[in-house]
Amino acid sequence: MSRLGRFLDAMRARGLFAALIHGRENIRYLTGYTGEGWLFVSEGARAILTDFRYVEQVGLQAPDLECARTRTGKTVEQLVAELFKRSDADKLAVETNVMSYDEFQALSKELGGDDKLVPLSRIPEELRAV
Repeated sequence: MSRLGRFLDAMRARGLFAALIHGRENIRYLTGYTGEGWLFVSEGARAILTDFRYVEQVGLQAPDLECARTRTGKTVEQLVAELFKRSDADKLAVETNVMSYDEFQALSKELGGDDKLVPLSRIPEELRAV
C-alpha cells in the first residue's frame, strides 16, 4: 500500500475524510513532490495546489495527483474550497502546527466558517516515525 493510502486509512480511523497538508516534509513523504504548494487529500480528490512554476514538477514527481494551479483571481483558498466540495466531507483536517493564523482565517472564510476546520492531529508525522 502506498504512503498516501496508509495516510487515508489513518485519517478514516480517526473519522476524518479530507485533509490539507502544508508541511513540505509531509508532502514530500506522502507524494514524492518536493516543490512548493499544498496537498489536498480525500477519497474523491487528491491534488497538489501550486502556481505555474511547479506544474511540470508535479507532473514528473506526483503523476497520479491532480495539479490545481493558482492564477490571477483564483487563490489557494478558492481551490481548496472547490476540492472540498468534491470530497463530500463535512470537515477539513488541517496542520494546525504549520498553518498560520492568517491562512486559517482565509481558509475558514472561504469554506464558510471555523466549524469546517479541525486539527489533523499530526498523522503524517506519526506515519513518518521509524
